[in-house]
Amino acid sequence: MSSSQKQALEDLLREFRADPDGYEINKKIGVFMSRIRKYQLHAGPHLIKALSYKIKDHDAKHLLDGLAHFYNLTGSFDAAAMIYETAVQACPEISDFAFRRGDASFRSGKAGESSDIFRAAIDRLNRSARANSQSKGGPLVHLLEPRQVICRFFGELAAKIDLYVKARELGYIDSARAILIAPDGDVCNPCLLDYWKKYITVVSAEEEIADCLSEYAENAVFLDYYTVADGRTLHRDLAHRAINNQWEEEGRPPLLVLKDSDRERGWRRLRSAGVADGSWLVALHVREAGFFDEDVAWSTNKFRNARIETYFPAIEEIVGRGGWVIRLGDPSMTPLPAMPNVIDYAHSDLRSDRMDIFLIAESRFYLGMASGPSSAAVAFGVPTVGTNWFHLGPWPYCRNDIFIHKLLKSTADGRILSIAESLKPPLFGALEPLFFKARGLEPVDNTADEIREACVEMLDRMDGKLTYSDEDERLQALYRKQADPFSIPIRSRLCAAFLKRHPELIGI
Repeated sequence: MSSSQKQALEDLLREFRADPDGYEINKKIGVFMSRIRKYQLHAGPHLIKALSYKIKDHDAKHLLDGLAHFYNLTGSFDAAAMIYETAVQACPEISDFAFRRGDASFRSGKAGESSDIFRAAIDRLNRSARANSQSKGGPLVHLLEPRQVICRFFGELAAKIDLYVKARELGYIDSARAILIAPDGDVCNPCLLDYWKKYITVVSAEEEIADCLSEYAENAVFLDYYTVADGRTLHRDLAHRAINNQWEEEGRPPLLVLKDSDRERGWRRLRSAGVADGSWLVALHVREAGFFDEDVAWSTNKFRNARIETYFPAIEEIVGRGGWVIRLGDPSMTPLPAMPNVIDYAHSDLRSDRMDIFLIAESRFYLGMASGPSSAAVAFGVPTVGTNWFHLGPWPYCRNDIFIHKLLKSTADGRILSIAESLKPPLFGALEPLFFKARGLEPVDNTADEIREACVEMLDRMDGKLTYSDEDERLQALYRKQADPFSIPIRSRLCAAFLKRHPELIGI
């Protein structure tokens, strides 16, 4: 939180103390807090108070959205769905309220209802895009949304465009000229965006943006929802698995390929850091709280983080086999101690948008978590060793991936839940700490040994030293069945050693 934001909040709180029941001040504080991660939980009472006045002004949409998010944070998904249902009726012009209502319905265990909501919403947008394109006598145009999210977050820029293009190529959506509005200065990784220009049109100049919005305001499509082959309309957490399964079954290659010029530039930089030509790399990313200023106990992303020191044995295994480990991230991360054949890129002067892409795309495999770099690895076809994977349910989805995930433990008796129990609605895809606390559950991080074993399995497989036994395959099949409550086959593999350590996951 910036100093200017702190001062603004102090001013608002001073005004609130003078008039604690006032509509305007509760509205201002509620909307302000709901936009800052650290304060979103505190926004709830102010939002409720402001909405109790039943005033329909231009801020009503922000109040409703903020209150629904507050309910999501507390795990009250039915309440969130009800708020979004009200928002859809009050603000029909805001398309994403319908999708958020569907998300909340899914989270509360109403998969069929959410599919119907998603389908109605995307059909409405598709009809609008087609009608507007036809009225202009040109080709079908899609204006890709939510553009701010796509542009500002690395993983979203990778995953959302990857899924959209694959769905379009496979015929799940109509072939269209896709336009992403990406203002100069608002893009998290310009190099990655440049790679996507092979498939989409990017509009960045201020004048061109104004013209594009004027011409195609009715052509928005949201890149998180798709109707798949069996007729269900799914959020991307499941749709990506279904669509990528078909992509791989048809033998289609990754969408992105590292350019020779980027490879040459990247290796020049690595040589300057002491990495010899011919070395092989593993990109490592262990998510921490600093980048998004998430150091509050109820942060939605709290359980997506892990401790870097638990990855040291895996690093040693990679280095011991002749590899180099490049730790990705930003300077807010815990610095690494000096280790041979390890570059703490997060704290180095090597960092750049182009170098980020090079290091991921050039890696033998990606080691890390469900964070931005994991989505870029998919786009470039780099195998993943997923560790501390969370939320549970949207697993790594490429056939060459190996993963382990956090466990769910009962705080009452210490029992580890089976994977079927861990994915039973509303647990599937849950992130919110307050949600788990209310249900007497807590996630358990992977141990250093478990992380190392997952790396060993990937390394042995890549070196041609690995053979899975009949028993390994039997256990894997049991796990895949129980870890797939929505009947969308899992192609990746749970680490064999992890499954043997935790037979309780499959009830044996």
